[in-house]
Amino acid sequence: MKWQTISLVAIVILLSVPAGSQPAAEKSPRDAILLQDLDGSTIVAEITREQRGRRENREFKTTYQQEWTLVMGPGDIFQVTFTPTSLTPSGKRTGKTNKSTIRLDDHYTIRSAGGGEATWMFRDGVLSFLRTYRVGAGRMTIEFTRGVTGLQCTANYVFAYEDGKPYIVLDSTINGEPTIIVGDRKVSSHCRVFATGQP
Repeated sequence: MKWQTISLVAIVILLSVPAGSQPAAEKSPRDAILLQDLDGSTIVAEITREQRGRRENREFKTTYQQEWTLVMGPGDIFQVTFTPTSLTPSGKRTGKTNKSTIRLDDHYTIRSAGGGEATWMFRDGVLSFLRTYRVGAGRMTIEFTRGVTGLQCTANYVFAYEDGKPYIVLDSTINGEPTIIVGDRKVSSHCRVFATGQP
């Protein structure tokens, strides 16, 4: 079977408006979160999802956990540390921790965690990570608000299924067979903003 990676232009269109979303409430300029508000802060986010995979016509469930640490600044540059962990019927597997320096709105190639192309954007108080897969796409969002003790955040990750293709195909393979995801749901998510330095 021949696969073709979806373009980053298509992913932005697919994920520009989340399914079932409601119009965002108007925020006053005083409440708006700007990129400079995050400068010097450390963001720690953990998202856990249950995924249904398919291989050799058999379905199986995997609990997949994403751990992100973002050290923001200076300006539109920040440091990203990402660690994936999978809990499958055959046991727990923690993937390689990847560290990189990112500039907002740059496009780059992902060589692990399913492969594809990616970009980070910051718009209207939301930091977004958009990425392609061999088939389909994904988006992580970290939305910031002001709380009594300072900045707060919520994190989420969603898949975008291409029209007519109700599955996601990753670049990673096992025994030459592509990894195919046919369904998923969020189990939990946690997010915290630390004003300065590492938590």
